[in-house]
Amino acid sequence: MKNKAEIPPEICKILNDKVSGSNILLTKLNNYFQKNIRYFGSWHQIIPRLKKEFSNFQAILKYLTILDKQKNIESAGKVLQMYKESERSKYEIIYKELYPLVKNYNDILTISNSKTVLHVLLMLKKDVKNLKVIVSESRPKLEGRTAARFLAKHGIKIEFITEAMLPHYIEMCDCAITGADIILKNGNAVNKTGSRAIAIICKEFNKPFFVVADKSKFSSKTKFVPDKNASHEIWDNKNKMINVNNFYFEEVERKYITKIIS
Repeated sequence: MKNKAEIPPEICKILNDKVSGSNILLTKLNNYFQKNIRYFGSWHQIIPRLKKEFSNFQAILKYLTILDKQKNIESAGKVLQMYKESERSKYEIIYKELYPLVKNYNDILTISNSKTVLHVLLMLKKDVKNLKVIVSESRPKLEGRTAARFLAKHGIKIEFITEAMLPHYIEMCDCAITGADIILKNGNAVNKTGSRAIAIICKEFNKPFFVVADKSKFSSKTKFVPDKNASHEIWDNKNKMINVNNFYFEEVERKYITKIIS
């Protein structure tokens, strides 16, 4: 951190992580700041840039805003430790609210790589026999593979599918559970592209669609404008007549959501 305005390589690595969900990214950020608290004086110069980079992650924006308000290294250290301690309990609180709704379900569908969803499913495995999780691959970064490997490593049976196979598997599953990067003021949820398709198909087949998210995801915003990402991640196409679109996130209307558990 020789240049105070320069974003350190460790944080650049976090910024370039397009596979992890917002809670995983936030944990990585918190771990970095805790290990490098001696550089507290330079944080105020890079935090505005980080807030711009993480504009689609409500929890990270709130975290950075609180951290930026700290006046000394002692108060900053307390904020970092408080986040670390609260991280351990929030999944248990969410699970306690979710369990009565899903205790009789064996086949659950999800998408992407939400840390909240993964932890909830691990807890559910202890209470539900023969639990099976259907994981959609989540193009273009395919972070569904990361989630599938994680769950399989912990003894959960996995059915891995493409987004094109969603209707077939939603018709057969008991419910769908996704995370959220933002919960808008109108109750709509912003999550990885593919989530809206899941919600709409769940509505068609009368299957519950649950969103699990801690309260840091709730926003005063009423609108969401998706950022367009590099088209070559979808198709490295050179034909000027073909426009390739790549949006990581999309808005899921509240009318399609059975319940938001926070």
